[in-house]
Amino acid sequence: MVGDTVPTMGFDKCRVFFGHAAVDLYDTGGVAEMHVVWNTLARDAHAVIFVVDATRLSQSTSSLSEMNRYLYSATPILIFLNKQDLPNAAAPSHLQGLTQRWTRPFAVFGSSFAASEGLNAGLEWLLPHL
Repeated sequence: MVGDTVPTMGFDKCRVFFGHAAVDLYDTGGVAEMHVVWNTLARDAHAVIFVVDATRLSQSTSSLSEMNRYLYSATPILIFLNKQDLPNAAAPSHLQGLTQRWTRPFAVFGSSFAASEGLNAGLEWLLPHL
């Protein structure tokens, strides 16, 4: 059941193809122990896609703030506020207070990966920023 998913606890890498572009994706957990990995990956990142569980917003906002500190100021961040299909999901507007002072390119998209909603719109926003 989708509502029973658990946050990433480790590290995983995969390569996907989007159009003609090969994209290396690194899936890291949001726990503090993974922040040292973030620092290493952020130095070479062309962009960051940050997936936030919309049913656990308070647990994710501190990780998102921390990620913002590791990136160069021009590195775009695409935030997916996932699980919008669940009744207790926070709306994308709930992140406005956190991101209002950011000077980097960023966008927040509501999504439901289980229902395949929101992903394309987010990636279409991101591609011109690369």
